[in-house]
Amino acid sequence: MTKPRSTSPTRRGLVDAPTVRAETLSAAQKDGRSCCWCSAWANERFPVPILRGSANLHACGTCAGAYGVPAVTA
Repeated sequence: MTKPRSTSPTRRGLVDAPTVRAETLSAAQKDGRSCCWCSAWANERFPVPILRGSANLHACGTCAGAYGVPAVTA
């Protein structure tokens, strides 16, 4: 018998996500206006807390789904 999967959010690492380097990000990516991976419009529901400092990174819905970024609700 298989154990049922939990539906509660977990703190797991990102899945196969490309490395984000602060020195290569645009101002829009650092401000959270563009996705930190693909530069598309970022969604505030998908924060990406992987850099220290003042960067306010977010992901677009596509990258969030691809790399396992959990959505947050306000």
